[in-house]
Amino acid sequence: MIKEVIILGESYLKTIEKFDPELFKNVEATQRLVLGDGALSRKVKLMMAMALDASPGTVKGVKSLTLQAMKAGDTKGKINVDYSW
Repeated sequence: MIKEVIILGESYLKTIEKFDPELFKNVEATQRLVLGDGALSRKVKLMMAMALDASPGTVKGVKSLTLQAMKAGDTKGKINVDYSW
């Protein structure tokens, strides 16, 4: 029986960490592997992920990836999105 409803939102990783720490570790490790520098830089991978999130109109995903790309060194000019959120 489900005792608590979990709503995944902007901080869904915090929810995963709270309820399943082992899964959280696996998600973090997967993100590091997938988005880490390799044949393509982290910045390029984030831009590709941003495009994939933008195509169906996933605003929160695009916002999150944009902020990550900027932390990784991309600029507003390179990202070229509307920053009016």
